[in-house]
Order: sequence, then structure tokens, then C-alpha cells
Amino acid sequence: MRKPCLHIFATTVACLGLASCSAPCECPSEPASAESPIPATPTPDLPKAVGRLHWFGKASILYTGSKMIYFDAENLSGGVPPAGFVLLSHSHHISLESLQKVVKASTIVVISPDVVDSYNLIKDRLKATAATVLDEGETLESDGVTIRAVAAYDETIHPRSNKGMGYVVTIDGERIYFAGGTNYYPEMAGIESDVALYPLYTPEDVAQTAKVLPTQVLILIHCFPRDIESFQSKYGDSMGQLPIMGLALESYNPWH
Repeated sequence: MRKPCLHIFATTVACLGLASCSAPCECPSEPASAESPIPATPTPDLPKAVGRLHWFGKASILYTGSKMIYFDAENLSGGVPPAGFVLLSHSHHISLESLQKVVKASTIVVISPDVVDSYNLIKDRLKATAATVLDEGETLESDGVTIRAVAAYDETIHPRSNKGMGYVVTIDGERIYFAGGTNYYPEMAGIESDVALYPLYTPEDVAQTAKVLPTQVLILIHCFPRDIESFQSKYGDSMGQLPIMGLALESYNPWH
């Protein structure tokens, strides 16, 4: 099994045999055979979105493509760019300090029904106009970006009745599924994406989700970096045909 390359963002993809590292890493080279070289097995390229994702710990993700999109913006540090979009999944994933760093008057803020009350308490301290609330199955299209809300729930702190949401974002010709705080549920079999950002609560839950989720690569979030390393050490860097990987933290934060 190949160890993940945990570099800063430029090399945040794990060494899965799917993409080359642009900085030195500990991935072992394949032995060469001068007598009868064996051609490398063709592997699919990672979706471009993978190289545009920054992780700030917990579920906090920044996508840097044609638009700057923040998912559950927390722990933001360093020179973070202004937000084109901010998507908030659950009420306890709100950070006023982080939002104040990136929300501008032009920022489109999308929230789940679970976030409404918490957002109303801080909205006057942000520059954004009123947020757009998306319930399960609802869609927003704006400035070349499509955002669809999907259920995000578990049996502990995210009951379905609270109406926390994950989001499927279509941008730059690819689909990113941000799962939010959730466990597996059968309807995930219908959530198609190119990249899935999924919480590592338990390896068993990840394994169950990996069996049904129609995506090209599953990126583990909502955990500590050491949890991802532990997961890959025990289970490898794929489940069936689905690659499983992690991202390096963009910079220091309390969840390191």
C-alpha cells in the first residue's frame, strides 16, 4: 500500500497511483525490469476539482476554481480569498470570525433550514445580503454554478428532523458532493458526483457508503489528519474500485 503524500495544497492529493506528486514524497518507485518491461496499468485521472480543494480542518473546505466556494467555513487562516459562495450545512458549523474574513456584499450565502436561526443571529455583522435557504431537493442556479441540497443526518447529533443539508455543486464541468455531517443512508445511491467530500466518523460507515456512492473519488474530511492515515494504513487507499484519499491541511488550525 502506498502512503499518502501530505504536502501543502499543491500536493494535497494522496499517492494513489492516480496522479503524480509535484513535490518529493515517500511513494516507493516500481521496480524496473530491463528484460521484459511491463507496461503500467492505465488508471483514470483524478477530477480537476481535487486539485482545487483546500482543507482547513473539520468540514471546512475551499474550492478555488472559476468561483471561490467555501463549504462550512471554519478555522480559516492565512490569506484566504473573498467568497463567491458560502454553503453552510449545520448550525454548529458556523464561525462568525471565519465568515467575516471572506463574506462580501456580493457573496451568495446558501444555508440549510437547520442554520436559519443561528445565521439570523450573526447576519447583521456580515456584509452579505440575506441568505438563500435550500431544503432537501431544492436547487439554486447562479453565475454558472448549480447547487442542490441533499439530506445530511445521522443517529446522534444530526437528526434528520433538524434539516441539516449536504450539497451537490456543479461548477467548471464537474460535480462536488459535500456530504456535511452525515452517516450512510440508502438514497446516497442516487447522489452522483465526480468528487465526494465525506466525513470519517467510522471506517464501517465509510465502507458502507463507498459501496453505493456513484462518484469517482471519495475524500475523507471531518476528522483529524492522523485518522485518515490510520484509515489508509488499515484499509488501503481504495474500497472496491473507489479511490479513498485525504487532503493536507492548508495551514495550522486547532484541529491539527
